[in-house]
Amino acid sequence: MLQAVAVRLCEVEFDVAGQHASRTSAQRILDYLVELAGGSLALAGETTVELASTKKVLAARIGITPEAFSRSLRELADKGVIVVDKRLIHIQNAATLDTGAGEQPQRLSFSRRNKGARRDETMSVGELINLCGRLRLQVQRLAIDWVLIGHGVAPVEMQLRLRQGIAEFERSLAVLQVASLAPELGEALEDVGRVWADFRDALGAAERPPTGAARVLQLSEDFITAADFLNAVAGGFAASGSLYMVNVAGRNRMLSQRVAKFFLFEGFEGCPDPQAQIAASCRAFEHNLQRLRENAGDLPELVAQIDATAGLWSRFVAALDPAIRQPHRIGRVRSVLDEGERLLRYTNTLVKLFERLAR
Repeated sequence: MLQAVAVRLCEVEFDVAGQHASRTSAQRILDYLVELAGGSLALAGETTVELASTKKVLAARIGITPEAFSRSLRELADKGVIVVDKRLIHIQNAATLDTGAGEQPQRLSFSRRNKGARRDETMSVGELINLCGRLRLQVQRLAIDWVLIGHGVAPVEMQLRLRQGIAEFERSLAVLQVASLAPELGEALEDVGRVWADFRDALGAAERPPTGAARVLQLSEDFITAADFLNAVAGGFAASGSLYMVNVAGRNRMLSQRVAKFFLFEGFEGCPDPQAQIAASCRAFEHNLQRLRENAGDLPELVAQIDATAGLWSRFVAALDPAIRQPHRIGRVRSVLDEGERLLRYTNTLVKLFERLAR
């Protein structure tokens, strides 16, 4: 019996090795994750799986090195296909498809990089707009992490996230600073850098949150103004077209976190009543979502992702309802944060889909 089991196992491993021989590491990992999810994915939304083994074991199982596993996992995350949360992997269903490839949705493919290929390939305009838009998102996230310490929500973890978020922001800024930018874009980036310096100092001030909350909140708003201008310059001040839709989708990604930010800063000394700002952001989000729907064409995965985002947005807004909300209660804060995190993943997938269409 043992011999028969061993022979069968060898046959299965041989079949798997043959099937994977022509696939990149990223494709192998994505195939494995889809198999872990049951073998098929919905057209939009996300599918969450849990990695039950170490990276070393998983890498051996699909026939790659642990280093290649980590590198390819990062590649999938950079392409917006997955979001890694410790052992949880959130597969972004629509992002696994090759957007705009044809009438029938088909799986995204990952080409092998030639050994002599340059790694510093020129950034597309869509990628540039996305990256500029990420700056305003990252600042909203940093303000949220900072104020969560004042709420007493996992303060040690939030301190770590704050340091990591600052480092991530400065990496994004560095990528833009070394790129070959037009003079007017370089000037807009310098303005962003000046506001960022003030905001970073406010985050690192000696006072423990929420002391200084009014200053952090105001600087996070000042940053949006500077970053919006940067995005407008990156998109050539376009008021329509596929590149403009990347900016619109990116702005909704930021607005989802801006709403959560105002909710969390409510009631702290010096901070204004956030209801007017929350209402204005909600109206802007819904207006932008309608514009995205009008420009989605007949791409099924894109239309489905917009509908899924709209449904999740309704749940997020319901969690913010003043009639049921108990401000600064940890349970309510965590509920809003959980809905906001998922909404962020959905809106980020929309940005990636429109970025692909803009190429």
